[in-house]
Amino acid sequence: MNDKSIRIISLGAGLIVGGLGLLLVVLTLASLPNTAGLDDVMKNKKIMDTVDAFLNGFFYLTYLAILACAGLAIFFGVLKAAKNPAKAKGSLIGIVALALVFAIGWALADDTIYWVGKRPDEIAKLNEEISSTARRFSGMAVNAMYILMLLAVLSLLGGEVYRLVKTRR
Repeated sequence: MNDKSIRIISLGAGLIVGGLGLLLVVLTLASLPNTAGLDDVMKNKKIMDTVDAFLNGFFYLTYLAILACAGLAIFFGVLKAAKNPAKAKGSLIGIVALALVFAIGWALADDTIYWVGKRPDEIAKLNEEISSTARRFSGMAVNAMYILMLLAVLSLLGGEVYRLVKTRR
């Protein structure tokens, strides 16, 4: 499969998803109820009851689009890597490095969340509602973000130092 056919497929997929999104917007706007004479609370309740199904449609369309994009990106990446494995080495190193960052983030994470501004009874209720694994996953994401930000700053500083040293010669 060449780059032109990949471009055509991705453009077609984008147009389909965009068209479905536009259709859901039009259907949502067309189905808004008549709220004349209602107070603001009742207006909002009636509108939210009406558009709830369409909002769910938006969310499912978004999930589908994200999964399709991720699947196509992985498929075409594997396809290109199979054609030229030597060029794929850098990408594989990047993927392994990113997986290592997430592994380090997971190892550093615990299931403690610092609920700022909450009373102890609210904290206990939230800790019951949110599983330990979900809290640890949240900590892993925050730790990975900190690591990636640190690496970005270090790479910027390193690049500038390298540039300064290189131009002084």
